[in-house]
Amino acid sequence: IGDVSVYVVVNAANNNGQNSGDQIYSKKFTLSPSSLIPVASIAVNNKVACAGTSVKFTGSGTKTTTSYFWTFPGGSPSTSTKQNPEIVFNFKGNKKVTLQVENAKAKSKKAVFTMDILESPTAFISGGAKQLMCKGDSIQLSAQYNPKFSYKWSNGKTGNKIWVSDTGSYYVTVSLNTCSRLSNLVSVSHNKGVSVSLTSDAIKGEACENSTVNFTASSGFDSIYVYENFKYIQTLDTHLFSLMMSDTAKFNVKVRDGNGCISDFSDTV
Repeated sequence: IGDVSVYVVVNAANNNGQNSGDQIYSKKFTLSPSSLIPVASIAVNNKVACAGTSVKFTGSGTKTTTSYFWTFPGGSPSTSTKQNPEIVFNFKGNKKVTLQVENAKAKSKKAVFTMDILESPTAFISGGAKQLMCKGDSIQLSAQYNPKFSYKWSNGKTGNKIWVSDTGSYYVTVSLNTCSRLSNLVSVSHNKGVSVSLTSDAIKGEACENSTVNFTASSGFDSIYVYENFKYIQTLDTHLFSLMMSDTAKFNVKVRDGNGCISDFSDTV
């Protein structure tokens, strides 16, 4: 706001019906802005920011400023009356921020600040916060894919998909140029194991050669894996089975539970 010039012209007539005797007076008045009007200014912690990150603005005003009026088109929030607000811009582009301050005399001219908001990548691991795998197995963790993005996982692996066999917590840092974002945290643990029992009708663990021994394994499982001397010999769909004894041997079973996991060995018979 600068000086304002006002021109005043007065025609003084003598009312005689003629131009003679009339007088024309002119005067120029220059009005300067009041020295009591405040001046607003804007400062920011980073002139270039990534979408989705917080930007801290600092407002100030001269002449005992008492109030602040911010506008942030495309920001969250889009307006503020705080002196030093923190704003998040979720989408890339040039953002024009304005600040007007006020004191007891008047409101200031709006200060304008233009920010450049860069595109940020998305970072999200699908499948839920808690994921289970079978003991001794592995599980695939997958983040949303974009060919423009680069991916680095908390275990040092890269790519949007990785296989893990260790239990623990995992996250991925997704980057696009100078902008990066941290994903959600995913916890990987083992399915709860099942205990398996095996008994036989052999008295004191003894049976006659070429005789049949009846075995009973834990029930409730679709697949029973039978081992002789810890070597796999057959798969059954029943927990009741019989074997011909031709020599001294040790027998165990494993089962597949409802999660598709294979149990540890049962007790030895």
